[in-house]
Amino acid sequence: SKQSLIELKEIGFPLERTLLTPNGISLNAPFREGTSISDKEIVNVVYVGRLTPQKGIEDLLYAWETVSRSKLPARLKIWGTGESREDLEDLVNRLQIQHSVEFCGHVDDVPAKLTDMDIFVLPSYIEGNSNAVLEAMRAGLPVVATRVGGTEMQVGPEGAGFLVAPGSPEEIADRLVTLIGNASPREGLGQAMRDRVSRFFDIHLVANTYMQAYALLSNNQRDRMIALANPVIRESGE
Repeated sequence: SKQSLIELKEIGFPLERTLLTPNGISLNAPFREGTSISDKEIVNVVYVGRLTPQKGIEDLLYAWETVSRSKLPARLKIWGTGESREDLEDLVNRLQIQHSVEFCGHVDDVPAKLTDMDIFVLPSYIEGNSNAVLEAMRAGLPVVATRVGGTEMQVGPEGAGFLVAPGSPEEIADRLVTLIGNASPREGLGQAMRDRVSRFFDIHLVANTYMQAYALLSNNQRDRMIALANPVIRESGE
């Protein structure tokens, strides 16, 4: 990610010896086909991950209070377990949003079940290159997330307008309301995410990059690593 490059530059590691490749993901999983969604149907928004403070779920719940006031037909599903669950459930009750928030605990077969969702949200304060984001993109979901770690690189210019600063519930609410209330941009962004993950993050592409890198190393050509760069990382800025 761009942040990784910044850290390498700070310690003086030579760019030409740096292998620029993102995490990869298998594309052999179900994805959500575009559908025409009636305004009368429920739009399912999903968070997937640990229930810990660094994931920013409190911000999401404050944002959801705003979404609830909009009277849009939507439900927030929280998939995962963790130390913060009890506190988060208490916050849901204080905000009086329990009618539209569901804590689902551990969820099996997430890739398949993501196709039943409509929007993915990740309000984290800290991330590396999130596999949860890649799984959502592979499923064809639009992504609303914070601009941390490698997330900006993952969603690219196609999804940049739905990234927000960490700790900004009002911005999360704004992006969610936009997507919940408008089926066409929701479906369009979801398809763009699916196309992007296919183009840059296919595990076969990433595995081939590693194979080429080991070939260079075995031939004492470590200074040529930069030639193998995945274009998605150059796109995010060196």
